[in-house]
Amino acid sequence: MEAELKKFLKIEEEFWRQKAGMKWFSDGDKNTKFFHSYVKRWRKNLYISEKENDQGVKVQTNAKTGEEAVNYFSEQFKEENITIYFSMLDLIEKSITEEENEEMVRLPEQDEVKRVVFELNGSSAHGHDGFSGLFFQICWEIVGGDIIDLPKYVTH
Repeated sequence: MEAELKKFLKIEEEFWRQKAGMKWFSDGDKNTKFFHSYVKRWRKNLYISEKENDQGVKVQTNAKTGEEAVNYFSEQFKEENITIYFSMLDLIEKSITEEENEEMVRLPEQDEVKRVVFELNGSSAHGHDGFSGLFFQICWEIVGGDIIDLPKYVTH
């Protein structure tokens, strides 16, 4: 029972620590009147009591303040239609042929994919997916078909 109480006190302490954002929080400060008054003052400072909209009208209700904030940021981050002219690219001399370009953008053959997977260093660090080269090599019979089909589903 006492262990469970300590567990919940620790959870509550962590809650208030995050709520207050205080770096100086220590064991002696938990659940004190001072601590709770600090949290209330902190929250009061973060509260927006009124907002002036673009027309100069002061808005004071929570719902209207929220609407004005959304309107403000919607306008600020609105994408404008910008025309981009690519005609200058015609002035750049081509350095590869159409055939070379086709070869670079074609999907790899099954044997090419398998060869690359088996050339991976099995003991190297895993990728962002959490799997190492060794995983793909050992589980090739299971995942190989999916890996080979993957380029068909990836869009550029």
